[in-house]
Amino acid sequence: MNSRFAALGLLALLGLCGQAKAGDELTKQDLSDEMPTAVSLAAESELFTGFVASGQSRAQFTREHAAYLIQSVEDELKKLQKKPPSKEAEGEYDQCRADLLMLQSALRRISEGSAASDVRQVHSQAQQIHQHLKSIAGKL
Repeated sequence: MNSRFAALGLLALLGLCGQAKAGDELTKQDLSDEMPTAVSLAAESELFTGFVASGQSRAQFTREHAAYLIQSVEDELKKLQKKPPSKEAEGEYDQCRADLLMLQSALRRISEGSAASDVRQVHSQAQQIHQHLKSIAGKL
């Protein structure tokens, strides 16, 4: 009798372990839920870098808003990196993560007071990242 209870207990424990493992991965749905934030950050960065590239932004605003956007991108990256991606989400996850890291790097260049020609290049990069993230979101 005790061996039956032990076997049932072991099966229940193994079942719970299997469920915990599945919940420890970032699914395609989880990524889909995060994509509006990533796309929004890229869109705001595109607008911001365009404003800076037009020469209308003051240095203090440029530094402060770039710092805000950098922090927001870092927060989104931390959210995404809490769990490893599932096999089904891995490709889109890697692309999204790479885009956010490129966006973060571009914003750092703006924050550091890059030359005007570099700012235009950063703006172009922000536009491309925004479009790519929208494309990824559309596939999910």
